[in-house]
Amino acid sequence: MGTLPLDAKLRARAALATVGADLLDAPLSGSGHQAVDATLVVFASGSGTSVEKARPLFELIGKSSYHFPEFGHGSVMKYIANLVVTVHNVAADEAHVLRMAAGMDSDLIQRVIGDSAANSGMWNIRGPMMVADSCEPPAGRRDIIVKDASIIKDYAEEQGAPTQLLDAALAVYEDASRDGMGDLDAAAVCRYLRSDLR
Repeated sequence: MGTLPLDAKLRARAALATVGADLLDAPLSGSGHQAVDATLVVFASGSGTSVEKARPLFELIGKSSYHFPEFGHGSVMKYIANLVVTVHNVAADEAHVLRMAAGMDSDLIQRVIGDSAANSGMWNIRGPMMVADSCEPPAGRRDIIVKDASIIKDYAEEQGAPTQLLDAALAVYEDASRDGMGDLDAAAVCRYLRSDLR
């Protein structure tokens, strides 16, 4: 269920197959808060028989699960989802810093964006944390996001897929981590960016 390089899961699957075990690649989408609420999403890939055996576990921890028949496509789906999360989080951080610079009401801005076409899961999950400047306990540590984004970037490069926005977002996360915020929630990027306000 972890976010790992795809070749690591393929090697583990091959090793387990030698003793008759069938490994599923079933990473999770969601924050630490969603884990507590059992509202994660499971991206399961591999044997349909094994996915059905594991489904009671998936239903226990998540609100939904998806089956991708080809082993490894669960991880690829996680890479795609986390690419969007990584970029959306930095966009929400920048939007809140712009709101601060303009002197606009934080709660009103949070509600208006939540009701508009600009809404996103990251706006809803991390926006209130940005407004409150509350980054602990972390729902998703920035250093974990940097680790995951690096795996995604490497995979995308192997596939020849461009990642300009991911690259730009990753640089912001890395700068914030170097500034001592690696153990805080990703919402703390807002705190890091607002330090540039004059």
